[in-house]
Amino acid sequence: MARYEFQDGKSHKFWEIEQQGNTFTVRYGRVGTDGQSNTKVFDSEAQARAEADKMIRSKTKKGYQPVAAVAAAPDPSENPELEAAVAANPDDADTWLVYADWLQGVGEPRGELIAAQARGESYSALLDTHSKAFLGRFATDLKPYVQLTWAFGFWRTARAFCDYESAEAMPDGVAGIASVVGHLLRHPSAQFLRELRIGLTEGFMDGEADWQDAIDAVVKNGIRNSIRRLFVGDFERVDDTEISWTHIGSLKGIWTVLPNLEHLTVQGGGIKLGAIDAPHLKRLELWTGGLPTEPVLQLGKAQLPALEDLEIWLGTENYGGECSADDLEGILTGSGLPAVKRLGLMNGDFANDLPRALVNAPILKQLEVLDLSMGTMTDEGAAVIADNAAAFAHLRQLNLGDNFIGNAVRDRIRGALPNAHVGGQEDANDWVYVSVGE
Repeated sequence: MARYEFQDGKSHKFWEIEQQGNTFTVRYGRVGTDGQSNTKVFDSEAQARAEADKMIRSKTKKGYQPVAAVAAAPDPSENPELEAAVAANPDDADTWLVYADWLQGVGEPRGELIAAQARGESYSALLDTHSKAFLGRFATDLKPYVQLTWAFGFWRTARAFCDYESAEAMPDGVAGIASVVGHLLRHPSAQFLRELRIGLTEGFMDGEADWQDAIDAVVKNGIRNSIRRLFVGDFERVDDTEISWTHIGSLKGIWTVLPNLEHLTVQGGGIKLGAIDAPHLKRLELWTGGLPTEPVLQLGKAQLPALEDLEIWLGTENYGGECSADDLEGILTGSGLPAVKRLGLMNGDFANDLPRALVNAPILKQLEVLDLSMGTMTDEGAAVIADNAAAFAHLRQLNLGDNFIGNAVRDRIRGALPNAHVGGQEDANDWVYVSVGE
């Protein structure tokens, strides 16, 4: 990390910058303090380097001089070797107990908490005694905004959210759920967090729930190797809010800061994915009442070698759905999705076009489960499946439920494809509609 310092008769300040790939982190403040840090993510490594060079030139013009970076004094409560071991084996109780022994040896009360949880013993008294260290503000004014689960002395899962009551009484210094997410990720108990869920944000009260600031809070808090699952838009449809009364925003920054992400669920409107880089991602779910074209095209270009389960709710143009069957071409070639065994192209208002697109699609041959449910498929589309039953015969499951398929075509599909589910159909009449729109 390059370090620069500025000193005059009034102040002695430092500024540091470190670039890694398409990100850089700056740290700044008064000399002798830890200062503040901020991470920025760019579309490319070249763009990050250019912006970093620009900031360095700006600082030197203001009088900052380069100095050797000062190494931080080691924290006696940190043991990088043991921490790496538990991060690599997060479900291994024996590894955690070794770490617990070491922590207790240096006088850290978390060691006792790890040991109690690893052995299945009661730990509520420990939480009460050391509430400030283990929970901080999440035991007091931030408690209404989180749901936490513990494992081996640290938070295993965390959900940040608000409801009608808590949204009206945000504590001092907390601007919204994005602030809660930031506080949560910076807390020591989140060091080995495995799952982060972000529920309703404060704007839902006005029908304008927006997750961009919360996503940015995840990105700004830097790389989190421990997080395996992220759920953005974790709310109950209709009971909490309508799915299309929400705006997710861009997730482009998460691919860099969550390098070990295995499961991503996004629920809401206005979904943007950015350039996808997720080599460990196994499951991706996009739940929406209307999906724009851009994320579909980005998925078609992405290389996702570990992805096994891809579920996309296509939605309707009435609520922002812009894509068509032609836009799915990149996905249906399967070239960037070699491990996908389950594909869901669901809740779409062009469901009748999907069977034709799939019959000769390369990806169909590798699938075990195909889900075309919740859409507007009528006899027109279903007949294509019945006419080309051989192309779908290898599927362990074909879900055509919750569409508008008539009895005669359903009987044909049942006879040709015993593993097909064709129940829960609506009457086509003059109007067909997706299961989840508004």
